[in-house]
Amino acid sequence: MMAEVHHGGMTFYCDGVPITDASGNWIGHVWPGLIMFFWGLHWSFAIARRYHATKQQHGRQDPNPSPSKQLEPSGFQSSSTLPFLLLPKAWPIEAYAKTFLPMLAISLELYFAHSSYRFILCPSGSVREGHLVGDHLANWAHTATYPGFIISGESTRGSSADPARIAGSARHP
Repeated sequence: MMAEVHHGGMTFYCDGVPITDASGNWIGHVWPGLIMFFWGLHWSFAIARRYHATKQQHGRQDPNPSPSKQLEPSGFQSSSTLPFLLLPKAWPIEAYAKTFLPMLAISLELYFAHSSYRFILCPSGSVREGHLVGDHLANWAHTATYPGFIISGESTRGSSADPARIAGSARHP
């Protein structure tokens, strides 16, 4: 495999034409950013809500506990998914979102947002046969970030449907 050849800081399409507009578009950067912003906002509120609910259930704790009391469980527990505000806790909406939204993003990144599937190497018969296509590398780099979300969603999808089972397994391994 040959490395991408740069001539004066330029990259080229497979037909040898220089790529002059290699940066992404505005919506392609803002849309994922908005999704991450709202997902983070959801987590901030859900964790605060869970923390305060735990405090109400277990009462206020001493702000300066003795060393022996510091080891007592607070009742608060973490999880890899959190329920949405107005939906039943038994619906694993977040786990499904972590599984299927990245799959949609991969499809958009590599096919639907472009005129064709984004290959990494210039095909045989092209001027730059065997060279990496600089414009397509960014698409593949973005796509490489999504499998972690998919794995996280798949690993929590079954267990998130039963919050009591999660709580029981967290306390009694």
